[in-house]
Amino acid sequence: MWMVEDRPVSMAHIAHRSPRHARINAVYTPPAMRKNGYASAIVAELCSVLL
Repeated sequence: MWMVEDRPVSMAHIAHRSPRHARINAVYTPPAMRKNGYASAIVAELCSVLL
């Protein structure tokens, strides 16, 4: 869950992890919160966690 000012603005899920692969899915940002880079930010953060 990506939070801005204590409000959830986007979410994503790590669906699979293995030593060589990972899968992120269920990326969602409500329509009113789109075009602010929130989904990109949460996916980038999850990639950092996975690496």
